[in-house]
Amino acid sequence: MSKRLEKPSKTEFESRQTELKATLDAKVKTLNAAIDAVKKTQGNGKNPALDALHDELNDIKSQQNAFKQGKQGVFDEIKTIDQRISGRIKDVQAAKAKLPVRNADEVEKRIEQLEDSVESGQLRILDEKKALTEISQLKKSKAAFANIAKMEEAIAADKETVAGIRAGIDDSESKKLHLRAQEIIKKIEESRAERNELKKSRDALYAARDKAFEEKHAANAELQALRDEYYGALKQYQDQYAADMAVRREKEKEERQAYEKEKRLERAKAKLEIASTPAFGVEIVETENLLNFFEKESGASPAAESKASSPSPSIDPSKVIKKDVGTFMEGTGGKRGKKTRGAKAGDKFNLNLTVIESLSALSIGIPGSKSEVPEVVEQLKKKLNYYKDNQDKVTKENIRKAEEEIAKAEEDVGQEQEEA
Repeated sequence: MSKRLEKPSKTEFESRQTELKATLDAKVKTLNAAIDAVKKTQGNGKNPALDALHDELNDIKSQQNAFKQGKQGVFDEIKTIDQRISGRIKDVQAAKAKLPVRNADEVEKRIEQLEDSVESGQLRILDEKKALTEISQLKKSKAAFANIAKMEEAIAADKETVAGIRAGIDDSESKKLHLRAQEIIKKIEESRAERNELKKSRDALYAARDKAFEEKHAANAELQALRDEYYGALKQYQDQYAADMAVRREKEKEERQAYEKEKRLERAKAKLEIASTPAFGVEIVETENLLNFFEKESGASPAAESKASSPSPSIDPSKVIKKDVGTFMEGTGGKRGKKTRGAKAGDKFNLNLTVIESLSALSIGIPGSKSEVPEVVEQLKKKLNYYKDNQDKVTKENIRKAEEEIAKAEEDVGQEQEEA
């Protein structure tokens, strides 16, 4: 037997749903804030101020080129002298690199030192030869330093020449352009640094936005999962409840049908019991009682008493034959009514209410006078003969119908039991 499902708690579901909705709303706010922050850094990709700086720098370069072209001859001369100065500086550096000492003063001091050592006579022959050889080389170095000094003087002269030439050039405008170019380049570099920082910041904002989106998606998924779980469990419970109710209704229907069929069977059996009673029994008794009453009233012999088939009359003649009780009832309608209205006062006839009701039940007119009693007696005799003649036939027919109804009810009950 499968486990019975319990109805999911709506209170717990709504409480948890409220918590998840609050979390989701917070995540949505965070995501919207991150999206707005990203939009602020995007712009349209243009920077008018930076474009203006680039345009100005290009214009300065154009002016500087024009200035250089106007002074090209002077600049060529300066360039030639600068190249000559560079060459001589390299020669001086190469010559100094070959010398054992750095300057001429050191040469003089070293020569004096070596000569004093030789003149002292304390050196060995080998050391003395080395000293004399070094003294010879140092004296040659003096000549090299003299050449170096001349080259340095030439370099100095060339520098003075270049300085003189530059002094003659009016480059104040060029200096202004150069300074402005340096300022622009500095601003461009600063702008580039700002853009790099902005890019780093934008990347961080993008990362924050993506994280916020993922968190919002996760919160929404958790909320949806809660709803799916709750409503899925609720549907299963409702399906189970509907199935239980269907079974219950079917069972109640079957029980009701069985009860109704059983009651039909009981009613049919009761009808059979009633149908088994001779037909017209009540009518016969009523008719015989009325015959006895009216025959006594008319003075005739109550012949019906000897012929009565039932010893238990439903009407007691001693109670209905009271001439001084009840209201005088005149016949109504037809010729008999007119005859009654014209009858003598001594012909008037009083009837008990019970007798009147019995005559009406048998569809026999109510006599308005004693002269009409024989006609009533005759009608009562016809009624009595009809009832007695047809009693067996009608009784059998009633029994047959009751038995058929019982058979039908028993058949229905049998089918009900088989289906159960």
